[in-house]
Amino acid sequence: MTQGRSRIVVLDLEKGKTGLGFNIRGGTDHPRGDDAGIYVTTIRPDGAAGQDGRLQEGDKIVMVNDVDVSRVSHYEAVCAFHNAGNDVCLKIIRRESVSVVTIQQRKEAIII
Repeated sequence: MTQGRSRIVVLDLEKGKTGLGFNIRGGTDHPRGDDAGIYVTTIRPDGAAGQDGRLQEGDKIVMVNDVDVSRVSHYEAVCAFHNAGNDVCLKIIRRESVSVVTIQQRKEAIII
């Protein structure tokens, strides 16, 4: 059985000449099921996020500098990134999978 847990990660990035280098989806106008969060969909290797290596596809962005983007439209999130300046601080929520093995499953695994 696999369960998920979340952790908050704070990333400081410098846009530079190539930009942050990732795409987002979501927002209150384009929800993902019941979740209207802003999610990272792709990361370009030549952008700041790709060069840094810590941002991951599927990360949920909740803050861009001091701007809360947890419940905004897609357009408002894009504006937050455009208005962020060169130094950008992202607060993200990362879901992590945790495998939970019961005692019965362990016995079966040993027998097999």
